[in-house]
Amino acid sequence: MSDDIDWSFRPQYFGPQSLAQYYGSRVKGELRRRYAADLANSGEYDEEIMSEALSDAGRSAVGAIHPSLMGGEYLPDFLEGEIEVARVVLQSTTMDVISLRARREGDEYAYRIVDEYETEFDFTIDNTYKSLSMLEIVGAINKNELVTGPLDLNLEGGALPSELCGFVSVTSSYYPGLMEHYERVVAQWIEENDWDEDE
Repeated sequence: MSDDIDWSFRPQYFGPQSLAQYYGSRVKGELRRRYAADLANSGEYDEEIMSEALSDAGRSAVGAIHPSLMGGEYLPDFLEGEIEVARVVLQSTTMDVISLRARREGDEYAYRIVDEYETEFDFTIDNTYKSLSMLEIVGAINKNELVTGPLDLNLEGGALPSELCGFVSVTSSYYPGLMEHYERVVAQWIEENDWDEDE
């Protein structure tokens, strides 16, 4: 693991936050989420772009332009008071998204992992009184093989390791350094699996 990361860091999920963080954790569509954060940073507002979810007609319209525009749009709706604390994005044709979420249940936090295919994930963490530490969120991602699993699957399907650079990314509005950590994880995976590319 990276030595320059504070593995004990616990963010504040709720309470005062920037507009970019607010929309970055509450918009399902990946490309809309990025744009919404940019708009928020510039002080602009667009109701459709910054809404939690598109209408069925809206999803059909963007999907007709290009399948990747649907990335994240078919994630399950947020439960009441639920936010996204991290997400895994796959650069597949439809830009598949896996969302790690948290919500308040009384004095505790409850968690779940969802994707657009009703996959059953194991978050491995019961309700907690504190937000998850950096180490715990990484543990949940690794336990479910959310990063290495898609890489392994594509490798088995015939893709070359070098072709998978940038295929999987991890982002978070709450955990600084999470994206950089998994960029290193992917780079290490490619290095460990490129031994047969020249054969």
